[in-house]
Amino acid sequence: MSTIQKNGFTVVELLVIVVVIVLLATIGTASYRGLVTRANNADIAETVSKYIDALVIYHSKNGKYPDGNANYKTCLGVGYPGGTCWAGEVSQNAAFSTSLSSFTSPVLSNGSLSLRGAYFNAVGPSWNLTLDGVAENWVIYSVEGGSKCPVGPLASSGPGGVDDGNVFTYFSFTPPLGQTAPPGSGANAAAQCWVPLSLVK
Repeated sequence: MSTIQKNGFTVVELLVIVVVIVLLATIGTASYRGLVTRANNADIAETVSKYIDALVIYHSKNGKYPDGNANYKTCLGVGYPGGTCWAGEVSQNAAFSTSLSSFTSPVLSNGSLSLRGAYFNAVGPSWNLTLDGVAENWVIYSVEGGSKCPVGPLASSGPGGVDDGNVFTYFSFTPPLGQTAPPGSGANAAAQCWVPLSLVK
């Protein structure tokens, strides 16, 4: 008597294979997203560092920062969709970018653009963000998710690192979470990083 051999898999075996493939795909996707986030944040850090250096050098040579927009907020870099950064709140300024180009010429990458980009906030006669009660010039940028801000020194958004809800007053001690403002939602879904230029060495 001969036995018939079955070739192929049973339904249970196929189900196990499918589950394993789905698990591996999920793990791979999560790992890939983490790598992309770290790469984008590293790109942002490099670009923001160059702009901070350029602003500090410009100020040391000219005794002031370059003239930006009338509302004292100016995008750092060019190529933003619609010519604006920070969820459309801040405009680009060609003259400002040209003033800095002799010191450095970084351009924010597309990875940064999806995160709002970065901007320079100057001291103005009627609109001031303060550091320890004194009007301050800032570089403000964002990073993805719960990442710590890679470029500083950072200001804290409230006494003892607790956000006091006052968007005009900041403090000169390192925020405990490594972010000036934690991620919000919608257009604010990125951690905010506020660098007071008077503290940059």
